Amino acid sequence: GISGCGGGCGGGVRCSRYALTSIIVMDTSSSMSETDDNGVVRIEGARQAIADYLNEVDSNARVGLRAYPSDGDCGGGTLVIPPQRVDKGKINQTVARLEPAGNTPTHIALEAALEDLPDSGFRTIILVSDGEGNCGGENGASCEVARQVAASGVDLTFNTVGFQISDAGEQELQCISDATKGSYKTVNDGEELANELNALTEPRLTITMDCLLYTSPSP
Repeated sequence: GISGCGGGCGGGVRCSRYALTSIIVMDTSSSMSETDDNGVVRIEGARQAIADYLNEVDSNARVGLRAYPSDGDCGGGTLVIPPQRVDKGKINQTVARLEPAGNTPTHIALEAALEDLPDSGFRTIILVSDGEGNCGGENGASCEVARQVAASGVDLTFNTVGFQISDAGEQELQCISDATKGSYKTVNDGEELANELNALTEPRLTITMDCLLYTSPSP
């Protein structure tokens, strides 16, 4: 924690908690029909993870959800929940309808997710995938999307979560997060996924100092 918030200089230190606007980009490709380490089908583990996450998420968080692919093939996905104050019931109902099918066009989904976010403020894209991208994204296309964002100077971070992912997929997600100084985490079941989602959407603390403290030297 930060001590001294609001104290000293007549309250010259001001602390504010700003909600993060996040888009969870969820891979719902056909491989999500396989089982995780607990013998649970991955898509079912992901559904439960999001439900568990919603029980813990900060009430000020603004969270959206994009599931991909959108057409069972190579589409960039569907923004099933726009970024907004969390509506637990609506998100759970929507997630319950997600079914695994199709390819893993991660680079196309990331480009689409960039359009889902507001133009300013603390923003993050949280990519959850269980495999390496395809549909033309096999040669680092997803990482290039993140690099272009970083080069543009936009205040946006890619955080990535590998859900029982292959070595090649892990390298891809690590590259995406590294490009914007984000984080990468491997998870093996729904419980670990829920914990990671919660950590990545916590509000941020900003501190503003509007005074100088001066201590006179000892005689």
